[in-house]
Amino acid sequence: MPGAVFLVPGAVYLVMGAVFLVMGAVFLVMGAVFLVTGAVFLVMGAVFLVMGAVYLVMGAVYLVMGAVYLVMGAVFLVPGAAVYLKTFMKLRQLFLQKSTSSDKTPKNY
Repeated sequence: MPGAVFLVPGAVYLVMGAVFLVMGAVFLVMGAVFLVTGAVFLVMGAVFLVMGAVYLVMGAVYLVMGAVYLVMGAVFLVPGAAVYLKTFMKLRQLFLQKSTSSDKTPKNY
């Protein structure tokens, strides 16, 4: 049979063609998966960039608020300390006057 010499290589090439078709389909699916994954990560990256910007702005706002509250605390603390000191000095003076003005003669019990 003179055509038998071509049958074996033809069959091998048919099998190899089928293998390459399956491999091509696998690579097409993998390419689609990687494209979708890349798109998802691009969207996630954009979301994280926006979140990062929002948190940076929030951090700046809270830093300013902290500075404002520190100043407000100092503003209220200074007069409060002054009133406390003034009251303490007045009470001390009254106590000293009371203790010095009392009769120093010893009492017989």
